[in-house]
Amino acid sequence: MLRAIQFYKSFRATIIIMVGLISFCIHAAAQKENRSYRADRQIQYLTKELSVPHDSVGYSIFLPTAPPVGAVVFFGNTAYTKDNYADESDMIIPALQKQLAVIFLSSGKIIDFYFHDTDLKRADSILNLATTHHQIPKNRLLLCGLSLAGTRAMRYAMYCMDHRANSKIMPRAIAISDAPLDMIRFWGEESFALEVQHNQMSAGEARFVLPLLEKHLGKPQNTRSYFSYSPFCYSAPKGGNIHKFKNIAIRAYHEPDINWWIQNRGKDYYSMNSLDMAAMINRLQLLGNKKAELVTTVSKRKNIAQGVTPHTWSFVDNEPLVTWFLQQ
Repeated sequence: MLRAIQFYKSFRATIIIMVGLISFCIHAAAQKENRSYRADRQIQYLTKELSVPHDSVGYSIFLPTAPPVGAVVFFGNTAYTKDNYADESDMIIPALQKQLAVIFLSSGKIIDFYFHDTDLKRADSILNLATTHHQIPKNRLLLCGLSLAGTRAMRYAMYCMDHRANSKIMPRAIAISDAPLDMIRFWGEESFALEVQHNQMSAGEARFVLPLLEKHLGKPQNTRSYFSYSPFCYSAPKGGNIHKFKNIAIRAYHEPDINWWIQNRGKDYYSMNSLDMAAMINRLQLLGNKKAELVTTVSKRKNIAQGVTPHTWSFVDNEPLVTWFLQQ
């Protein structure tokens, strides 16, 4: 009897190990990356004194073992590497398990606002190539992004919903994390950072963001261009472009750790992207969008004990996000 019990335990342990190895192999095979990039030799001039070379232009895609029923799309600015997209990469396994592809776009421009139609056409061309080549339904896309990548996702969604995209792509849903949306507020945030010089990282960012905003949109007194560009603008009549998102499912994620921002960056609520996202979701709900959600987390980001910034994708719960998207 004792031998039988020992044999059963040993057999059970072997089965568990084999199942684990099979699962690991399936995940490893499913996570194979397909890359399609071209070199871009251009230089981006952020200011008169500061320039950076473009990165590669194209996309990386992770495909499920079965034909994809849709895709999660991240609007990056550089070629995919696990280091460059560490937190966003956590989306890959949950998406593949639900038969969704995961696409990482690269515009090649290190700082990319999608200011102009040429920027949007480039993104549309890359995404069209990926979805067509890999036979992904063009009406089953979840557009995603952290920070300015979230702004790009919103800008591209506007482009598609205005029926200007040659690809005829029509996104099903959007998920953004800590993204600036109101460029008049954002201009004020950067101006304040440059004025107070409390944190060199914030002031350094302001030194090239402000010239870029003013080069492409003008001063914020030129409200028409800021209203036209911003996915949402609090000071614009009726929220500006917000009506374009009235019928699309959208989630805005943030972890508004105000004390961290005050202590580490010298910023307050007026300098936080949370302000834009909360106001946007509020306006959408007032317009009747029952699929617009503000997801607020508390102390959920990775490595919080080490003092990491709340400006991250790491507090996004990817598995429920995938489930939510498939319900749309």
